[in-house]
Amino acid sequence: LCEPTARSWPVRVERNLAYLDIGVALEFWRRWEISDLLTRLLGKTREQVSPADVIAALVLQRCVAPGSKLSAGRWFPRTALPELLEIEPSQFNNSRVHRVLGHLDRIDEALQETLPQRYQHRDGAFAALFVDVTDAWFEGRGPDLAQRGRTKEGLRNRHKIGILLLCNEHGYPLRWKVLPGDLKDPPAMKALVRELSGVKWTAAVPVVFDRAMGGQQAVAQLCASGLTYLTAARRPEIEGYTDQLPTDSLNDIKPAHDADEKAEKSAQMLAATRMVAAGMQRVSDTLLIQDFGLCEREFAVEVTDADGGQVDAASLSGGAAWLYKARQFQGQLDGKVFRTQSEIAKSLGISRDRLTQIMSLLRLDDGLQDDVLTGRYQVLPEHKLRKIAMMTGRAAQKRALDEQAAAQEKTPTPKRKRKTKVRVKIRLVAYFNPQMFADQRITASQQRHRLDSFIDDLNRRLKRATRARDRESIVSEVDRKLGSLSMRSIAKAELSGATDTGWRVEIVFDDDAWAKRRRYDGFVLLLADPGLGRSASEVVQLYRDKDAVERDFRTIKTDLKLRPVFHHSDPKVRAHVTLCMLSLLLERTMEKDLRATGKAATAPAVLETLQPCHLNLLAAGPGDLPGYVVTTPDDDQLSLLQRLGMTHLIDPKELPGRLTPRTAC
Repeated sequence: LCEPTARSWPVRVERNLAYLDIGVALEFWRRWEISDLLTRLLGKTREQVSPADVIAALVLQRCVAPGSKLSAGRWFPRTALPELLEIEPSQFNNSRVHRVLGHLDRIDEALQETLPQRYQHRDGAFAALFVDVTDAWFEGRGPDLAQRGRTKEGLRNRHKIGILLLCNEHGYPLRWKVLPGDLKDPPAMKALVRELSGVKWTAAVPVVFDRAMGGQQAVAQLCASGLTYLTAARRPEIEGYTDQLPTDSLNDIKPAHDADEKAEKSAQMLAATRMVAAGMQRVSDTLLIQDFGLCEREFAVEVTDADGGQVDAASLSGGAAWLYKARQFQGQLDGKVFRTQSEIAKSLGISRDRLTQIMSLLRLDDGLQDDVLTGRYQVLPEHKLRKIAMMTGRAAQKRALDEQAAAQEKTPTPKRKRKTKVRVKIRLVAYFNPQMFADQRITASQQRHRLDSFIDDLNRRLKRATRARDRESIVSEVDRKLGSLSMRSIAKAELSGATDTGWRVEIVFDDDAWAKRRRYDGFVLLLADPGLGRSASEVVQLYRDKDAVERDFRTIKTDLKLRPVFHHSDPKVRAHVTLCMLSLLLERTMEKDLRATGKAATAPAVLETLQPCHLNLLAAGPGDLPGYVVTTPDDDQLSLLQRLGMTHLIDPKELPGRLTPRTAC
């Protein structure tokens, strides 16, 4: 700058605003046209500021400043978002934010129904889908859904909720659910399977589950669902599918608890050599595969009366009776008894509009239809059931049914269950990881060593004690230790000695049970739909690709700061999770687009690189209009913008047209 003279004024920076990282994230938001989608789903509101723009700002905050201790209302004015979104800072306050979170929760189901089609329109059909469940914990009591327990990361006595996520191969979120904190993974995944059955965008697309869906009941449900599934058998159930795994040749490989790197490597090499000798195909140093083809398996499963078609039509009343008739009418159409609904209406002597009303009951989720027909929701008037059926998404329909039952002060009756047997075909592919084998054997040895050390220490303490301990307290202490090591079923404590000489504890170990537990170290048995037309190595790789959803969970819990959660009502918590999922979509899109240019980088690293480039409001004199200037980008920032096709964000010619100056600080 020139030296100031008597007639000149120094240039002043009136505002310095976070810009380039926010600007890039906002470009991805706009490329997906999410604001337009939200506006359509929300419909007309009385808000002076577009709720979709408020949601956009909250999603961007998750991306660029998730760990900020500032509230959204204090963070927003320090960024260029008032200029980019044309929102005055004073209009972005906590009251508006909380109202908008309520709006977002209201349309959450419809949003999840719409996003998959948007993904496919841009990127084509999905190559694979992946499912997993995680949890998040709260500062304080949390909402009604939160339950006290141990988190998946081992934190004890936390109020927590569960979160289920379905994503595609790019990590885009397709379905997410906030679950009660005490709900186990298998029931949550089974509910998702029911929801996905018959959904068009899942047709012929492999859906990958972890071992939580490897139990007998879950596998039977997968076989009947119509999904092209892939999961892994739980270790205790592997022998129910095959006895051909070459496990016996590994029995004598037992690396010690203090094995060094050389000993561990030696155990890996020996295990791999024996697996090759047993007929497994070596794919890499850490992967050996064996394809067992198709097997037949008979499952004893529980079904409801409605599942088996045993509905007492004479006992039905209200909406359930009309739902039953709607099913009959649909059966007549499917069986070509009638060609059109108009013919059915004419045969019954009712109007075509009335028949349309009746048939609209079939929009209710199939599983919920069964619940209504078996009387789970008591007597429900037809007009109320029809209104619920018109809701989008199973979760919204179920919530409304539960609310109706609660309004009647009646608890939904449990479904009548009975046992039946089903026989199915399942494709089996096994793989062996020598590194995982060695790690599991060493961990097992360390468990034994920790137990032995504990018993030795306990006996020393008992011997030195000046006051005799009672038998019950000693047994309780040993039991807690066995529980922490997951050894209650294979080790028992025996006490000997008299009160005058002190107690002595010995552990009786069930070596056969221990060997059975160690039998499948290093092995994974995959259970696949027979229609999954891929080679054995491709099936294994597909299962291993489930790291995509695990990586998504790591991202939303660390980079996007999902937890701890500070909201204390179920709707706000659900909306918070949705914000994190939309932020995840932006980050995964950014990473995918960068990979397409030959650059692999994580979204947090990209945003951190862009963060120092700010938007500056400059004023040169009292009569001059202030103007916006972007901090000169460095080479790394410029390279990223070029790869992403976003150099217009720093173009001084385009900048004035992209920004609307705020009128208030």
